[in-house]
Amino acid sequence: MSTTVLPQTSTWNIDAAHSAAEFKVKHMMISSVKGRFAAIKGSLALDAADVPNSPVAPSLDSSSIHTNDPQRGAHLSTAPYGNIRVGLAATAKINRKDFGLTWNAALETGGILVGDEVTISLDVQFVKA
Repeated sequence: MSTTVLPQTSTWNIDAAHSAAEFKVKHMMISSVKGRFAAIKGSLALDAADVPNSPVAPSLDSSSIHTNDPQRGAHLSTAPYGNIRVGLAATAKINRKDFGLTWNAALETGGILVGDEVTISLDVQFVKA
Protein backbone atom coordinates (compact mmCIF):
# COMPACT_ATOMS: atom_id res chain seq x y z
CA MET A 1 0.00 0.00 0.00
CA SER A 2 1.33 3.45 -0.91
CA THR A 3 0.67 6.58 1.08
CA THR A 4 0.28 10.01 -0.44
CA VAL A 5 1.84 12.76 1.63
CA LEU A 6 0.37 16.20 1.13
CA PRO A 7 2.67 19.21 1.40
CA GLN A 8 2.54 21.00 4.73
CA THR A 9 2.47 24.43 3.05
CA SER A 10 1.00 25.30 -0.34
CA THR A 11 0.62 28.57 -2.24
CA TRP A 12 -2.76 29.83 -3.42
CA ASN A 13 -3.49 32.89 -5.62
CA ILE A 14 -6.50 35.20 -5.27
CA ASP A 15 -9.19 34.45 -7.85
CA ALA A 16 -9.95 38.08 -8.79
CA ALA A 17 -13.10 37.19 -10.73
CA HIS A 18 -14.65 35.71 -7.60
CA SER A 19 -13.24 38.08 -4.98
CA ALA A 20 -13.99 41.60 -3.81
CA ALA A 21 -12.00 44.38 -2.18
CA GLU A 22 -14.36 47.05 -0.92
CA PHE A 23 -14.09 50.06 1.35
CA LYS A 24 -16.48 52.16 3.38
CA VAL A 25 -15.90 55.59 4.93
CA LYS A 26 -18.21 57.76 7.00
CA HIS A 27 -19.44 60.97 5.37
CA MET A 28 -20.23 63.79 7.80
CA MET A 29 -20.52 61.15 10.53
CA ILE A 30 -24.06 60.15 9.46
CA SER A 31 -23.78 57.79 6.51
CA SER A 32 -21.16 55.73 4.77
CA VAL A 33 -19.80 56.06 1.25
CA LYS A 34 -18.70 52.79 -0.29
CA GLY A 35 -16.41 51.89 -3.12
CA ARG A 36 -14.31 49.07 -4.44
CA PHE A 37 -10.94 48.26 -5.91
CA ALA A 38 -11.34 46.63 -9.32
CA ALA A 39 -7.79 45.25 -9.35
CA ILE A 40 -7.02 42.79 -6.58
CA LYS A 41 -4.11 40.38 -6.53
CA GLY A 42 -2.36 38.41 -3.87
CA SER A 43 -1.53 35.05 -2.42
CA LEU A 44 -2.02 32.81 0.57
CA ALA A 45 0.71 30.56 1.95
CA LEU A 46 -1.61 27.93 3.40
CA ASP A 47 -0.10 26.04 6.30
CA ALA A 48 -2.29 22.95 6.66
CA ALA A 49 -1.06 22.40 10.22
CA ASP A 50 -1.73 26.00 11.34
CA VAL A 51 -4.43 27.48 9.06
CA PRO A 52 -5.25 30.59 11.20
CA ASN A 53 -1.61 31.68 11.04
CA SER A 54 -1.22 31.21 7.29
CA PRO A 55 0.16 34.47 5.82
CA VAL A 56 -1.93 36.38 3.28
CA ALA A 57 -0.33 38.95 0.97
CA PRO A 58 -3.03 41.02 -0.80
CA SER A 59 -2.26 43.78 -3.29
CA LEU A 60 -4.76 46.50 -4.23
CA ASP A 61 -4.15 48.86 -7.14
CA SER A 62 -5.18 52.35 -5.95
CA SER A 63 -5.74 53.49 -9.54
CA SER A 64 -8.55 50.91 -9.82
CA ILE A 65 -10.80 52.60 -7.20
CA HIS A 66 -14.46 52.92 -8.18
CA THR A 67 -16.95 54.88 -6.06
CA ASN A 68 -19.94 54.76 -8.45
CA ASP A 69 -19.78 58.56 -8.76
CA PRO A 70 -17.13 60.17 -10.97
CA GLN A 71 -17.74 63.59 -9.37
CA ARG A 72 -17.53 62.36 -5.77
CA GLY A 73 -14.00 63.65 -5.20
CA ALA A 74 -14.88 67.17 -6.34
CA HIS A 75 -18.09 67.09 -4.32
CA LEU A 76 -16.40 66.02 -1.12
CA SER A 77 -13.68 68.66 -1.46
CA THR A 78 -16.36 71.40 -1.52
CA ALA A 79 -18.57 69.98 1.29
CA PRO A 80 -22.44 71.25 1.26
CA TYR A 81 -22.16 72.99 4.66
CA GLY A 82 -25.35 74.25 6.27
CA ASN A 83 -27.65 71.53 4.94
CA ILE A 84 -29.66 69.45 7.40
CA ARG A 85 -28.91 65.79 6.86
CA VAL A 86 -29.98 62.42 8.19
CA GLY A 87 -28.57 58.99 7.46
CA LEU A 88 -29.79 55.46 7.84
CA ALA A 89 -28.57 51.95 7.31
CA ALA A 90 -30.72 48.87 6.75
CA THR A 91 -30.24 45.26 5.73
CA ALA A 92 -32.83 42.90 4.28
CA LYS A 93 -32.77 39.35 3.03
CA ILE A 94 -34.92 38.14 0.16
CA ASN A 95 -35.32 34.86 -1.69
CA ARG A 96 -34.41 35.28 -5.35
CA LYS A 97 -36.98 32.64 -6.33
CA ASP A 98 -39.75 34.99 -5.12
CA PHE A 99 -38.81 37.18 -8.09
CA GLY A 100 -38.80 34.41 -10.70
CA LEU A 101 -35.01 33.84 -10.59
CA THR A 102 -35.08 30.07 -10.39
CA TRP A 103 -32.18 28.92 -12.59
CA ASN A 104 -29.56 26.89 -10.80
CA ALA A 105 -27.19 23.98 -11.33
CA ALA A 106 -26.21 21.10 -9.09
CA LEU A 107 -22.54 20.80 -8.19
CA GLU A 108 -20.70 17.50 -8.49
CA THR A 109 -19.55 17.81 -4.90
CA GLY A 110 -23.08 18.42 -3.63
CA GLY A 111 -25.03 21.61 -3.19
CA ILE A 112 -26.01 24.17 -5.78
CA LEU A 113 -24.21 26.83 -7.84
CA VAL A 114 -26.23 29.90 -6.73
CA GLY A 115 -27.73 30.39 -3.27
CA ASP A 116 -31.39 31.35 -2.91
CA GLU A 117 -30.87 33.99 -0.19
CA VAL A 118 -29.86 37.48 -1.33
CA THR A 119 -28.74 40.13 1.16
CA ILE A 120 -29.55 43.73 0.28
CA SER A 121 -27.99 46.56 2.26
CA LEU A 122 -28.72 50.27 2.22
CA ASP A 123 -26.49 52.97 3.60
CA VAL A 124 -28.10 56.24 2.57
CA GLN A 125 -27.97 59.95 3.35
CA PHE A 126 -30.79 62.45 2.92
CA VAL A 127 -30.67 66.26 2.63
CA LYS A 128 -33.72 68.14 3.92
CA ALA A 129 -35.74 69.52 0.98
